Amino acid sequence: MQFKETDVGQQKFLLISAIIALLITAVFIVFISYNSFRYHLIGDWGVESDFYWDQAPAAEELLKGRINTEHYRFKGPGYPLMLVPFLIVLKDSFLAARILALSSSVVILVLTFLLFKKYFNPLWAVWIVLALVTNCTFARYSFRTGTDMPFFMLCLIFYLVIVSNFRSKALTVGFLSGFACLTRYNGIALVITGLIWAAYYKNGINRKDYLRKLILTFIGLLIVVLPWCLFLYSQTGDPFCNFNFQNVAYELSKDKIESWDQFWYSDSSSSASSIINIIQLNGWSFFKMTGINLIKHFLLDMKNLLCCIVGLTVVFGIILFIFRKTISARINWLIVTGIAIYCVISMVFYSERFSMPLLPIYLIFSCLFFTSPFVIKYLKRININSKIIYLFALILILWGAPSRMNYLVAEMKIVPLEILDVVKDESFNNLPKGTMTARKPHAPYLLGHKFVALPIFNDINQLADWMLDNDIDYLFISWREAALRRELKALLRYPKGHPRLEPVARLKNVKPCGLWKLAERK
Repeated sequence: MQFKETDVGQQKFLLISAIIALLITAVFIVFISYNSFRYHLIGDWGVESDFYWDQAPAAEELLKGRINTEHYRFKGPGYPLMLVPFLIVLKDSFLAARILALSSSVVILVLTFLLFKKYFNPLWAVWIVLALVTNCTFARYSFRTGTDMPFFMLCLIFYLVIVSNFRSKALTVGFLSGFACLTRYNGIALVITGLIWAAYYKNGINRKDYLRKLILTFIGLLIVVLPWCLFLYSQTGDPFCNFNFQNVAYELSKDKIESWDQFWYSDSSSSASSIINIIQLNGWSFFKMTGINLIKHFLLDMKNLLCCIVGLTVVFGIILFIFRKTISARINWLIVTGIAIYCVISMVFYSERFSMPLLPIYLIFSCLFFTSPFVIKYLKRININSKIIYLFALILILWGAPSRMNYLVAEMKIVPLEILDVVKDESFNNLPKGTMTARKPHAPYLLGHKFVALPIFNDINQLADWMLDNDIDYLFISWREAALRRELKALLRYPKGHPRLEPVARLKNVKPCGLWKLAERK
């Protein structure tokens, strides 16, 4: 369903489709902005914990010309570097991160239209844009702080670059893939795709041009990655130092461990030092787990990331793609990129947010199903034309969209607003700055204390001993911590707390919070 853009009628059709896509994007951004800035006033306890723990402090330190490797355990400097310009203007890290997420979603929606109007009728590009804005996972991470939406944006820019033709394409492919990798280390999938593209020799290509493409891709990659690797080597002795192998180790042991907290503070988290080490220790289990995940994650994507009916059209589209004789070779590179991303994320535990960059790839297959000559030919036999097919596809993605958006708004409200009351309370704010332990980093970060994660312990005495040994100044507890760590309930329940831990600040409302310090020091 391609067309010649020189045709005046088709140009008008393209313009109208582009206006519709922009209107959809505008309505989506207004909806997300209005509700998130009304309800989502602080990060949640889930993925946004990473923002307060590592990403916001990392960006703030970059502004001061400092780099602390403690904040780069799981991710490189890509996200803090993207956050810095917004932080300079807005001065507020959380606000800056939300604007970055929203801006990334706008770029994604615009580029989605530009990318897919080349291969399908522009109305199908509009359909893919509409499918994205009504997707709960996409909408959720349009307002949440973190690397998810900016990384998705980088992936989509990479998709667009790898199928385009311009003079410095090879250098750009290398640079983008490297920067995506430093934003999230599973961006190694884009590096792999970029190198496959660079090494691919097409019949008829000049040998000199081929070598130039290969060299420029490597140069673009090294421009971004090499300085970071040299810095890590100077600080840690390991040019590839990161802790993402812990996600793989957790996936291998999650049948034995109830939660991430239990894994992190157990011997399982320290039994390996790298992915290679994990493979050496658990080779068969690793490959078995990855093989199972290759199937399981796809089924979960069809069910959770998409919905079952749309997922079914994706499956049929994949089948038709395999047996389709004529299709743009450029789409093949998009699919190669998708396969690389999918294989990398199959090595870790499942989350819909990890699969977000695959959304456009999945929707390609759905469009291939709806626009397949085989399907169109069959439906014409029963007097169903292409307009009816498009209408059916629209109903498919819009069905249930209002309830999904209502659920999303309700989800925006599930945030620890009591922490904002803590920040405003003088008894919490006027204490000398020090080291604070808590289950989550929100309060320590907002109160200006150094955060140390609260370990699992058996009783208050064991916790007090740990605080003493590690020179911890304060213990922060909210009702949420007490609900998940039963040993802490007594501290919130009784005003005098514990003989070894004395309260220094308390917030007595419907959702109580408190700050304790050691009653004794060695």
